Amino acid sequence: MQLNRSKMVSVLSRAFLGCSLVFLGSSFTLTTSTTAIASVTGISDSRLEDINVTPNIGRGYSPSTNTFQSLCMDEIVTTKPSANLEYTFEEVTEESLRSSSSRTTVDGNFRYAFLRGSIRAESNTSGTETKKSLRILATIKLKKYYAAMDESKSTLAPMAAELLTGNEKDMVSFFNACGPYYVKSLTRVSTLYALLTFNSTDTTSDSSFAMQLQASLRTFGGGGSISVGHSSTFRSQASSRNLKIYISGMGLDPEHLQGLLATDIPTFRAAIQNSLEALKGYDVGRVVGMEIAPWSEHLGFQKAVALPPAGVNPPWLSKVIEELNGDFVAQVARVRKFTLANYYTAKTCLQQLVEGNWSNDGKWEDLAFINLTTGVAGATGKAIKEKLDKLVENPPIATPAPNPNPVDGTGGTTKENEEPVAVPLLVKHQLIVDSAKKCFAKLASEGGYLGKTAFYEFTECNVMVKDLYLQPDKTLTDYCMPIR
Repeated sequence: MQLNRSKMVSVLSRAFLGCSLVFLGSSFTLTTSTTAIASVTGISDSRLEDINVTPNIGRGYSPSTNTFQSLCMDEIVTTKPSANLEYTFEEVTEESLRSSSSRTTVDGNFRYAFLRGSIRAESNTSGTETKKSLRILATIKLKKYYAAMDESKSTLAPMAAELLTGNEKDMVSFFNACGPYYVKSLTRVSTLYALLTFNSTDTTSDSSFAMQLQASLRTFGGGGSISVGHSSTFRSQASSRNLKIYISGMGLDPEHLQGLLATDIPTFRAAIQNSLEALKGYDVGRVVGMEIAPWSEHLGFQKAVALPPAGVNPPWLSKVIEELNGDFVAQVARVRKFTLANYYTAKTCLQQLVEGNWSNDGKWEDLAFINLTTGVAGATGKAIKEKLDKLVENPPIATPAPNPNPVDGTGGTTKENEEPVAVPLLVKHQLIVDSAKKCFAKLASEGGYLGKTAFYEFTECNVMVKDLYLQPDKTLTDYCMPIR
């Protein structure tokens, strides 16, 4: 399928300019793989909440699949960061906790879980109802930003640069390894929470004790009324009121945790003063914002990859096409790896199901296993095994299953309300590989990696687009690994 060149330039021109206007007018959200993003942009949403992945400045990234790739930069130099510091005291009540409006953020969720857990622990250990206790929360929050890569001093890693140079540029391998974008900067948050709880007696004395408590701690990093915290009268009151201290932190430097332990007011005050060491590192903290840039914006990449001859496309359009094709290659790689990973998951799950010690008599086929999605007993071992056997079935030597969808596990046709027919995962994997071979060969021969032609101009690539999403088989999400 060949598109008219002038029509394609017109369409991509509108897409390019439209994205620029959206980015300048408000925050920019990456939505689809075909969105033309031709400049640096930012991400600050739920895609950054998974702590099982590690964002790094200079690491490759694919916005369409939300995956981080290899670190393809060498000797990364960053600009000097800035920081915002917050140090607050507040009384925490059940009502204020329930009506908290900050639970939609990473630190808000952490704060809520910490307070809930501390109050529950206090109630369980003391046997005192929480409504008879007063609680004061001290929060120290440091937000660090503007630590951005200085591209003039940061170069491509030699192995990555080798993929872009030479007579045969291996652009597919580069985008597979480095992604279509790289991380330019990260915004991090480090927070220390300290909850002080004490038994309530009467309103007047409670208020007086709370004021003394805050006076002993109110100055961050030094000063304050040290004598209050060390006075025998105050210590006696704290003991009689069953004063307890709960401390928790998010995004702290593990090398500076020792000074954050507290057992009484003097040591708690010392912990507050020492906390900055655990918070201040610009390269530590939970990532809450990320700035990404397409490789086509990097001078080192532009130098290594020559643009197409003058007159084929304007330079800006060549960059847009490079980004589109690079993102498409990354998507294909992600779906292929995802399918293969599901195959190995299914094999391991099947092994655990068959070899597991599920009952004294060894008969597991008729036992109902827990559905991990619903949390209640679901399918029997026999039913699960039948589905897993189909998923791990080896593909035929020459003829694949008829008309399978490479991603969602359906094949052939099904009647309404019938469960889709599972297709062996290795069959789906092989279909992706076969389609990718034809598509990538077409892109290479038509200058797709040099900004000449976009992937959707070719039937060999266009037929793959509808299947480039990740949806594992329900048997894997519901019953792997099996539990009783």
